[in-house]
Amino acid sequence: MKRRLLIIISALMAIYFIQGCSDDNGDQYGYIEISITRDSDSTSNQNSQVETSGDLAADKEVSYCLIDVYRSNDTAEPVVSTSRIDSPETLTMIYGLPVGRMLFVSKGYDAEGALIYQGSAERDIKVGNNGSLDISVSLAGWYWQDPMPQGNSIRSVWGTTGKDTGTDVFAAGDTGTILRYDGDKWSAMDSGTYNHLHGIWGFSSNTIFAAGGKGTILRYDGASWHPMDSGSDQRLLSVWGASESDVFVVGTNGTILHYDGTRWRGMASPEDVNLTGVWGSSGTDVFAVGEQNIILHYDGDQWITMDPGTGDFFYGVWGTSGTDVYVVGLEGMILHYDGENWAQMNSGTQINLNNIWGTSSTDVFAVGDGGAVLHYDGEKWTSMESGIHYWLQGIWGSSGTDVFATGWGGTLLYYDGSSWSNMDSRISAGAYYASWTKQGKANAVSYAVGYILEGVTGTPVIAGNDGGKWSAVNHGIEGNYALRGVWGSSASNVVAVGLDRKDRTPVTVRYDGTSWKVEENGVTGRVGLFCVWGASADNIFSGGYNWDDNLPVVLHYDGKAWSAQDPGTTHDVDYSGIWGSSGSNVYAVGFNEDEGRPAIGHFDGNEWRLVNHRIYQNIDLSGIWGSSENNIYAVGHNMQTTYPGILHYDGSSWSVVDHGITEVVEFLHIWGTAANNIYLVGLHVDDIAGERGVIYHYDGKSWTDMGVRCTALIYSISGSSDSNIFSVGGYGTIFHYPTP
Repeated sequence: MKRRLLIIISALMAIYFIQGCSDDNGDQYGYIEISITRDSDSTSNQNSQVETSGDLAADKEVSYCLIDVYRSNDTAEPVVSTSRIDSPETLTMIYGLPVGRMLFVSKGYDAEGALIYQGSAERDIKVGNNGSLDISVSLAGWYWQDPMPQGNSIRSVWGTTGKDTGTDVFAAGDTGTILRYDGDKWSAMDSGTYNHLHGIWGFSSNTIFAAGGKGTILRYDGASWHPMDSGSDQRLLSVWGASESDVFVVGTNGTILHYDGTRWRGMASPEDVNLTGVWGSSGTDVFAVGEQNIILHYDGDQWITMDPGTGDFFYGVWGTSGTDVYVVGLEGMILHYDGENWAQMNSGTQINLNNIWGTSSTDVFAVGDGGAVLHYDGEKWTSMESGIHYWLQGIWGSSGTDVFATGWGGTLLYYDGSSWSNMDSRISAGAYYASWTKQGKANAVSYAVGYILEGVTGTPVIAGNDGGKWSAVNHGIEGNYALRGVWGSSASNVVAVGLDRKDRTPVTVRYDGTSWKVEENGVTGRVGLFCVWGASADNIFSGGYNWDDNLPVVLHYDGKAWSAQDPGTTHDVDYSGIWGSSGSNVYAVGFNEDEGRPAIGHFDGNEWRLVNHRIYQNIDLSGIWGSSENNIYAVGHNMQTTYPGILHYDGSSWSVVDHGITEVVEFLHIWGTAANNIYLVGLHVDDIAGERGVIYHYDGKSWTDMGVRCTALIYSISGSSDSNIFSVGGYGTIFHYPTP
């Protein structure tokens, strides 16, 4: 039997155009999706696809494959070369390609690297109508709309050369994110892992190491990233080397690993605390720092514990030599080692400092929480203005006037010797807690609302999409307001609700098609509003919690004014989600603290009452949605099992859904277009990797993870149709589905 390798170039999800974007040659760029399927007998060739295929001898097995893409009239140099693809059944990648006729050449190799298959096909890369930004990697059909190029936290950065000398900079971070900067733009690389990456260091552009969660160590050979056997399952937090065959990695529980050019081996560590940073002047003069006041030194023979004399938690280490070493840590701690003793330096700040790097003893940079950047000129440390408030975790440069810093939410900063500037683009640095999209139109109006914290105060955040592109809304609302819910009857009648974080009073805001205005809601006391839904412009409901009385709150808008409704219970209940099939069939969900079980309130058009659903599991509900009055789902998390909690109403009773999800997941919101097309968003908790956002889908039969991997928690989801869905969350995250 002959075996086949199919390379399918699909236009189903492809072509988005970057309006006004071109390269130095003036080329405009479109998107193309490349799907790789191994060992398939399929020979389908739909109008929307071009496939290349070839026969393989029965005794040959493809171990990995590559794809080169050329201009059809110029095959001297590929415009795109994929990373090595190791034996996938299916794999999808998104690449930006110049508009025009392109030649796709697919190659298959055996385990020894011998070419055993080659096929080719041509297709036209066209331009679509909608605007987008730059190349990004698709995650199971969802792709970043903001921030760009992506929004996963970037924990470490390293390069061979900077902007001044032919840029080649690499950055690594959460969910396996690796970016490469070529002097023009940042592009995503295929790391082959979803584990968080905490450190990156290299010897050259062809020899780079990245280390991260669950013992992950990757090596880049100039063409692609490959996993290495670390022999550890610990979270690896930092990497540094004296050469490509003398590399050190440190991590949790005192883990120290060494690579000798052949394999990784564990080293004897005198401490079992988490080690967070490593640096050396040579392979026989290496320093490692960590929690609980720990500094270790390696002399080529053994690691010993040093006495720093002060400090608590240390996070980063760097130096110019073995007698000029700097350590940064908790609450602005900076220590200096002169070869004999450690001494504390006056940093001038109490902010946590996470990393440090410099060019000399008179040109040192430290980065930390809240966008903190400090500079040392050999005499004193001074604060620099970074222009952001996100935590910064990585810093590296080719010179003192060519410095890169990275951090939470995809933050990418650059220092040119005079000021820091953003290399990433984002609509807002705040968190979006809720979104709403007008139903029924392909290019519908959408809004996302939330809050941005600036020091001890903050301001409301609103982003809008007019059917083509998201942008910040200049709402003009003054106040320390956190907006938690949004709903609209039309593009010119949108309501947002929340609370004043200063005094915990309820806030209702309305957009009338011209401006956003705070309106009276008639409620006094410490009350927060967390959700809103309406049957029409003059029949709107909002749910929340009264901290003074420990009771649920329900407000109603009749087209003229807001008024409080009797919640119909004296139990300690908070309402986090609200939805209805009509104005006389409305549900609000939350948690009943008195009874330790889910709370479901129901409004029948006359009064609210707490539903006696007879479910006694410890499930805290956050969201609710239904395809009809007889098919309703409420979602949250089970505080006993830590698994998701999903309840279903069939028109007569509520029951717990056996969803089969055995991950530690908390669902925060639910939305869908039909009974067999439902989306759930929230967070996944991993003891090693921490929290991350998730999106699940229900097709009427099973609940499946859609494969989205992002640092930010995803708080809300909304859409106008099956082909126009948005999910929003922390760090200004906006995802769109499906892939353009």
